[in-house]
Amino acid sequence: MNQDNKKIAIVGNGPAGLMAAYELSSKGYSVDVFDKNPGFGRKLLIAGSSGLNIANIDELEDFCQKIHYDETSVNLKSHFEIYFTSQWLDFIKLKLKFKTFLGTSDRYFIEDMHSAKFVQYWIELLVQNGVKFFKNKLLVDFEQDLNGKIKLIFEQETTDS
Repeated sequence: MNQDNKKIAIVGNGPAGLMAAYELSSKGYSVDVFDKNPGFGRKLLIAGSSGLNIANIDELEDFCQKIHYDETSVNLKSHFEIYFTSQWLDFIKLKLKFKTFLGTSDRYFIEDMHSAKFVQYWIELLVQNGVKFFKNKLLVDFEQDLNGKIKLIFEQETTDS
């Protein structure tokens, strides 16, 4: 696949959307992130209002056992193997340059507890990777043309991706 002409649209700029944007942009894809909210990383900002809990101490096997899902249709472990606690903490320490610590609750936190700064640095890293952000974009539908190109339809406007 030639990534030079592949454009990826991500709808939602929560932690999963930002991580997907990082991974794809690091592999050379052109990435646009759309969100219905007026700001970026809102879920992280809200979570950070009482300390920024970013992970827990569970091993992957233990974590998967705590989640209730239909094991016959989803291999949850395979979805989490790419970025579980150690990889996620390495990303935070090495790429975002934030120190973390393990609290008494067996959860990891950002050392300085500033979620706004954490989100700002992550967005800046993504922008350096060429990621473009579009706020106030509520996705209402999408359609595929005859060539397989997907058109995203946002409230009161349309954007090709």
